[in-house]
Amino acid sequence: SSYTLPAAPAIAYYSFTKYTYGGNDYMPGDTITITNKNTVVNAMYTKSADNQYTVKVSTTSGNGDVFGGEGGGTAAYNTKITASDDSAYAWVERPAGGSARIFYIGKELTFFVTDSAEVYAITKAEFDAAGYVVPKVNLRSSGVLITDVGSGRHKFTFNGQVVHNNAHIVECGILVGKATSGTITNDDMVLANTGTQDGYKILRAKSTQQVGANQFTIGVTTNLTGSFKYRGYAVYQVGSDIITVYSDVVDATIS
Repeated sequence: SSYTLPAAPAIAYYSFTKYTYGGNDYMPGDTITITNKNTVVNAMYTKSADNQYTVKVSTTSGNGDVFGGEGGGTAAYNTKITASDDSAYAWVERPAGGSARIFYIGKELTFFVTDSAEVYAITKAEFDAAGYVVPKVNLRSSGVLITDVGSGRHKFTFNGQVVHNNAHIVECGILVGKATSGTITNDDMVLANTGTQDGYKILRAKSTQQVGANQFTIGVTTNLTGSFKYRGYAVYQVGSDIITVYSDVVDATIS
């Protein structure tokens, strides 16, 4: 039997080069002959040079002692970093050029790098003094990653996380809003407005899993152009109450 190779999946910071099968190279749209029911076709990618970030991770008593040293070190997108501090109650993230925000509750931390940032441990007293409130939704400080997949379509990769202290998280994800015949405001960007409304549309993209520091990655492939809005959300349950928290709304543009 024959099989026509589809468009290759878009992966942030990687460029598709070719498919390989049976010792030969192929491109999307090419047809291959299947001779075995257990057939493997490999999609080959090359890594972009701009996926490197400056990261510094410190315990309560150290200065870059977990990762990066005093000046920070280089880590590729999606690098896994682990840290442990018996004196820690929580961990704080300070994105490059941004303000400190709560990142994780607990002594043991595992996270995946998505941006340049300093991550450091704090005590319970420091946590209380800072007035951090959880649950909270954080989004990648540098914005959504956009990959051109051809034919006027792009893949949008949203990186986020839900910071909580053993809360019962029912659902989390991303809302993407786009004005159609009217306008869309930040106040419109809520779960209740998901779908087609008068003058705008809102897409609700749910996370299927969280990893590391309750982090999630959502990929959306679409022909979206022009200006749009997006924000993260998390729905959690306390007793019989269902509560929703949101990140700030981010305005973005794609040509």
